[in-house]
Amino acid sequence: MLDWIVVGGGIHGTYMSNYLARGSNATPDELMVIDPHEEPLAVWRRFTRNTGMEFLRSPAEHSLDIGPGSLLRFAASTGGSADLYSRYKRPSLRLFDAHCDHVIRRGDLSSFRYQAAATSIARTSDGFVVHTDRGAFESRRVILSTGASECLRIPAWAAALRQSGLVAHVFSREFPGVADRDWTSAVVVGGGISGAQVALALAKQQKGRVFLLHSRRLQTCQFDADPCWLEGRCINRLRRQGDLSLRRRTVEQSRHGGSFPEEVARHIDRAVEAGDLSTVEGTVERAQEGSGCVTLSLADGGALSCDLLILATGFEKCRPGGAFIENAVRSLDLPCAPCGYPRVDEYLRWADGLFVTGPLAELGVGPASRNIVGARLAAERIIKAVRPGRTKPREHAYYYFQRRRAGL
Repeated sequence: MLDWIVVGGGIHGTYMSNYLARGSNATPDELMVIDPHEEPLAVWRRFTRNTGMEFLRSPAEHSLDIGPGSLLRFAASTGGSADLYSRYKRPSLRLFDAHCDHVIRRGDLSSFRYQAAATSIARTSDGFVVHTDRGAFESRRVILSTGASECLRIPAWAAALRQSGLVAHVFSREFPGVADRDWTSAVVVGGGISGAQVALALAKQQKGRVFLLHSRRLQTCQFDADPCWLEGRCINRLRRQGDLSLRRRTVEQSRHGGSFPEEVARHIDRAVEAGDLSTVEGTVERAQEGSGCVTLSLADGGALSCDLLILATGFEKCRPGGAFIENAVRSLDLPCAPCGYPRVDEYLRWADGLFVTGPLAELGVGPASRNIVGARLAAERIIKAVRPGRTKPREHAYYYFQRRRAGL
């Protein structure tokens, strides 16, 4: 029997495997990461490739490794210091992905992976059995690190257009095939960081006119959540909130959704000045497809026509994990908040021996739960449940010293 099964091999699942391997000396006989993709971080890399991301929003201290400074040391040792942007040292996507590959190779994290799709979970006398499309595995403890990739937000007016071949959500599997073809006019719907990045990437191609359509004034914010959510102050206040509906409201109101850093705003301004990009504030009332183009009718009476329509509209507020989590809730009788998300204790424990991280941990970790740093915040909680008094492997105090010195 395994000690740990991690369901999900994205940023959070891979971080947990690194954390358990280095902090608890787990071996492949004790730890398994179940993930349907051939390589670690497959969804992360698809999403970032689709958006045309050049630099992460997170600072370099947030990485796949344990302890502070790992990515910075890697950058210095590989000549990648030029790939750190702004005073927050935001890494380029190239640098971040190279560091992820380094962490995975150094820790032999691929040895923990088992390529399969988890289908259901059941209790046993000693823990759990996780059923997959390639067999079943028993473990004393399970960590659910499923993402929200199945919860794409598709506006009602766009649903009927998806079969036209002219429309794709930026995080959908069909996006590359739709966006890589020839086009003469593109509209990107969505005013957050993903929409801004896609619009800028399309503008650089100079295949035709590019419009960024946003429903409200473009918002700038350095991070997508206040830095207080990276320490106990805000998280403890959230945990003391017993009403889970109010807790959900706090999480939603504390997340700076639909925003992007000021440097992205400057790139947009320069692209607009150069005539490579146009920004339009408006709301789509209806859309019509015909003769190889889509016409968007706006609420103010205006209209936009294009032969490439990209939806950068984010994710629905549905519970992540799809059918697997639905089955788990029913079969294990798991407690949920009114919003459908897990009702967890301070250790992110959904049931005895069953833990959550990533989007599923939002009501315990707060608005940073989905982010890269959310993996660390969750890991520190989970390890305390099984090793009281132990909050982190080495360099814990140093991490906070460095972060405070940087003003984060």
